[in-house]
Amino acid sequence: MTRRRGRPLAFAVVASALVLVVAAAASTAPLFRAPAPPAPADTLTLYSSFTEAGSWSSASRSFENAIALAVEDADARAGRFALRYVPLNDAGADGKPDTSAAGANADRAGADKTAIAFVGASSRTATRAVALVLNRAKLALLAPADRGPDLTRDARYSPTGARTTFRLIPSELAQAEAAARWLSALGHGAVAIVDDGTTYATPIADAFAARAPAAGLRVTGRERAAKGDDPMQVAKRVAATSPGAVLLVALDEGEAAKIVTHLRTALPSATLMGLDALTSEDFLKAAGAAAEGMYAMFPGVPLDRYTGDTRRWLERYEARYGSEPHPYAVYAYDAATLAIAAARRAGDGATDRERMLQALRDVAKGYAGLLGTWSLDGDGETTAITHTAVQARGGHWIFSRLLG
Repeated sequence: MTRRRGRPLAFAVVASALVLVVAAAASTAPLFRAPAPPAPADTLTLYSSFTEAGSWSSASRSFENAIALAVEDADARAGRFALRYVPLNDAGADGKPDTSAAGANADRAGADKTAIAFVGASSRTATRAVALVLNRAKLALLAPADRGPDLTRDARYSPTGARTTFRLIPSELAQAEAAARWLSALGHGAVAIVDDGTTYATPIADAFAARAPAAGLRVTGRERAAKGDDPMQVAKRVAATSPGAVLLVALDEGEAAKIVTHLRTALPSATLMGLDALTSEDFLKAAGAAAEGMYAMFPGVPLDRYTGDTRRWLERYEARYGSEPHPYAVYAYDAATLAIAAARRAGDGATDRERMLQALRDVAKGYAGLLGTWSLDGDGETTAITHTAVQARGGHWIFSRLLG
């Protein structure tokens, strides 16, 4: 499939209230549906839990396909063991992620002595429900989409004290650091922060403020703009601090559009930047001309910027499944290949949870993933920091540069 560089980005990325945003529900059945039979002897099992319903189904299928492709690439073997993949559905009756279903899926995997790792989930709440159960079972959780810092830092999700949760995608704190570096590279020294004061936005804004001085930035002020606040007054208070740039963190698209409109009047020469919550066409439509020239960013790399082995992987995926993967599917693939490599390292000890966890930590030192070489640090966070910078032009988000 041929792609033109510089075209509008043809996918949605992470929104403030969700781990994933997908354009539409898929039209075909999930890759796996029937319950898997008990594993035979000398078999290892890789589990996942995603939401196979509603607007989540397209992304979930993409993740499942990527994991299945990793198993296929390994010839469905890990050393002397046969390897099987069991995808589970955590959708509730309303078609949304259900924490009870996700927890039940984690219970099932935790009770399976052949389980080597668990990949998931679709939402923040579902991922945390899974993390708690798997920690007690001493089974590794590999998170390819959840970016909330509390997942790896909050002791509530590791009650045993052991590290069992590992994140494959850059966290929101990594995005805050990337934003600071980018604003510095754009030549700005004075930056104001606008955030909505939610538990999602506050840690990101805190992290940016903490990292700004090291990037040569001075935070002129920090404005909390809760939903329903007068956007004109918010813009006036920001303008009073005389910033050269304004960072908008995790605001509702509609509210952010109103604030951006008033910021263009109050600070006509200021650079405006949003994070991944604003990288949708809906935000650009709501903001109209006020968004022109605005910057934004999101983790990972657009599909049309894949090169080398990653491009070849993309072509194999498209040939195998007849569609493009979700942009975060590369992290699901890396999660699966990491688990398989760890099982091979553990050898006959792959069914011993503690030995498997240690093998995973060992393998994840300088691991060659699809988007580059990375490691997992002591908190279970990836050292990968690649983000995509985009700029609003003509009502579309256009690729600007990769931040790494």
